[in-house]
Amino acid sequence: MTYNVSVKWLVEVGEKWRDLGAVFCNLYGDFYDPGGMRRKFKKLLRDADLPDIRFHDLRHSAAMVLAVAQVDLKTAQERLGHGSIATTADIYMQVTLKMQQEAVKKLDEMFKRS
Repeated sequence: MTYNVSVKWLVEVGEKWRDLGAVFCNLYGDFYDPGGMRRKFKKLLRDADLPDIRFHDLRHSAAMVLAVAQVDLKTAQERLGHGSIATTADIYMQVTLKMQQEAVKKLDEMFKRS
């Protein structure tokens, strides 16, 4: 993983850095305190004048963006880090109205008489 950090920060942190592979980590690579992370996220939402959502809702949003973009299910599973493709399909890949309309359109074209 590549980090965009300053040399000064690297010198200060030195051997205290722990690469745990966390998506969000504190200055030393350790996991964020969930309560602290939630508070920071809520503040970012308020500052940006965005609706109040749960942090986990970002995961659902990312899954829906993948679905609308018609990213295949296996790729979506890997991006979301699920061990089972069924988890991705059953929980995160809800069918959108646009997807429903496309399905109806395809059925109409398939059964159209010439």
